[in-house]
Amino acid sequence: MRSYKKVLIEIARRLYGDHSALAAQAIAAIQLNESTTILDLRVPDSVPRVSAPDGPLDIRTFVVDRSGEYVGEIIVWITDGFVSCLEQAWYIGDAPRSWPNTKRLVAE
Repeated sequence: MRSYKKVLIEIARRLYGDHSALAAQAIAAIQLNESTTILDLRVPDSVPRVSAPDGPLDIRTFVVDRSGEYVGEIIVWITDGFVSCLEQAWYIGDAPRSWPNTKRLVAE
């Protein structure tokens, strides 16, 4: 499974539980571009919609390094009830070279 999907599934699990519309969308999402910082995604219309307004999903999911220091965050964008974009912002240093391991995610 692609690492960005693991990240999105983990966010869905923490926010809504394992059997949510967001988790179903994470599994069904189709990646439209190649990037470690921002991915445009398309979800088939047959997948249930998320009950959330357009824009960033209302959850803060931070990325921490091995020492527990916050080094970035993951932003999930919603359009018309579907995940449309997954963004990885970083706070220090160079842009990330990969999507983070789910063990490095801290939701608030």
